[in-house]
Amino acid sequence: MSNVTVAAHDALQKDRIRIPVICVCLYFLCMPLTFVTVVPGVSMLRLVTIPVVGVLACSLFLGKSRISFNVVHFTYCLYMILCAASLLIFRSEESIVTVRDMFLTFAVMMLATLQVYNRREKNLIVYTWILVGLISALMCVTSHNTIYGERTVIVILGSREDPNQFCSYFILPVLFALEKLVEGKNKWRFLTLPYIALIAYAVLRTGSRGGLAALAVGIVVYVLIGLKSIKAKIAVIITSMLVVILTFTLVVPNLPETVRERYTLERITSDRGSGRYDIWEYLIRYIADDEESLLCGYGICSTTEVMAEANFTNRYAHNQWIQVLFDQGILGVVFYALMILSCMMRSWKRSSVCLCAVVSIMAFSMSLTFYTFKPYFNIIMMCAMNYDGELALHRLAEKLRKGKESVYAQETVHN
Repeated sequence: MSNVTVAAHDALQKDRIRIPVICVCLYFLCMPLTFVTVVPGVSMLRLVTIPVVGVLACSLFLGKSRISFNVVHFTYCLYMILCAASLLIFRSEESIVTVRDMFLTFAVMMLATLQVYNRREKNLIVYTWILVGLISALMCVTSHNTIYGERTVIVILGSREDPNQFCSYFILPVLFALEKLVEGKNKWRFLTLPYIALIAYAVLRTGSRGGLAALAVGIVVYVLIGLKSIKAKIAVIITSMLVVILTFTLVVPNLPETVRERYTLERITSDRGSGRYDIWEYLIRYIADDEESLLCGYGICSTTEVMAEANFTNRYAHNQWIQVLFDQGILGVVFYALMILSCMMRSWKRSSVCLCAVVSIMAFSMSLTFYTFKPYFNIIMMCAMNYDGELALHRLAEKLRKGKESVYAQETVHN
C-alpha cells in the first residue's frame, strides 16, 4: 500500500460525525411530521427545529466549523429579498405569515448548509433520507384513514396531511436508494427492490397523480443523465421494471375502484386535472389583462382574494410557476428561475441525485404551490450542502505526491 493510499485512509478514519450533522439528520427525520400539531400553533417539526437551530447557530458562529457560501445561497437570498419586498405591494395576515415562515425555513437552510461536512457525515445524511422514505411509506400503508373517495391519508393527533404533499417526501429517498443500488460495495443492495416497491404502493394508495408522475420523471432523468455506467443504467432499469410489474400485477388490481380510476387518462381529462386547468386559465388571463401588474405581480397570497371573488373553492394556483407569476410577476419568475437553475448547475457535477430531485420536484410544481412546502425546501437544502470528502482526499494525495517529488528532486541534486 502506497504512502498516498495510507494517508488518505488515515484521513478518512479521522473524519468524525459531529453534533451539527446529527441535528440536521434529526430535522430531516421529522419532516414527515410537519403537519402534526403538538400544541396549538406549534407543529412537531417546529418543536424539533428550535433546539436544532440553537445547536447549528452555536456551531457556526462560536465553534470551529468551516463556512462556505455558494451560488445557491446567493440566488436564494435574492429571491427571499424579493419575497419580502412583495409585502409592499400586497399585505394581509396570510401573506405576512407566509413570508415569515419562508424566512424561518430559509434561516434553517442557511445554518445547515453553510457548514462543510465530511464524507462520513454525507453518508449519514444520505441514509437518513432513505430512512425518511421507509418511515413515510410505513405511515401510509398502515393508515386506515381515507378522504376524497378512499384515497389514503395520514392522520396523527387529529392533524391530517395532504396526500399530494406527502408523496413528495419520497423523491430524495427513492433516488438515494437507486444511487446505493449501483454502488460497488453495498451489502444492502438486495433491499432496493422491496424498498421502492413499498414506496410505489404507498404513493398509489394516496391517489396522487402528481406524486406518481414526479417520481417517474426523477427516475427516468436519473437513468438518462445521472448514471454514466451502462451496467448501472441496466441495473436501475431492471429494478424499475420489476417494480412496475409488481405494481400492476399485485397492487393496482387491489386498489379501491375510485382510486384506481384516478390514474386513467379518461379521468384526468374529464375532471380537468381536479379543476386545476380552470384555475390556471383564469389566473393567467387575469394577470395578462393587467399590464401594470404583469412586471411585479399582485403580492404573495393575493390569489386568495381573487379566487374567492371568482367562486373557486381553492385559494392557490396549484402550479408554482403560475403562482409566482401572479404574486410576483415576471420579475419574480426570473428570480425564482435563477434559484432553480443555480441548484441544477451546482448539482450537475456534484450530485446527480440532487440534480434529478430538482427536475422531479419541478415536475411536481406543475400541480402544487411551494411557498412553505418543506419537501421542496429540503431539495434546495441538499443542493446547497457543502462536502469536503473527495476534495480533501484529492488535496492530501496531491500534497503527498508533490512532497515525494520534492524529496526525490533534492536527493537527485544531492547525488
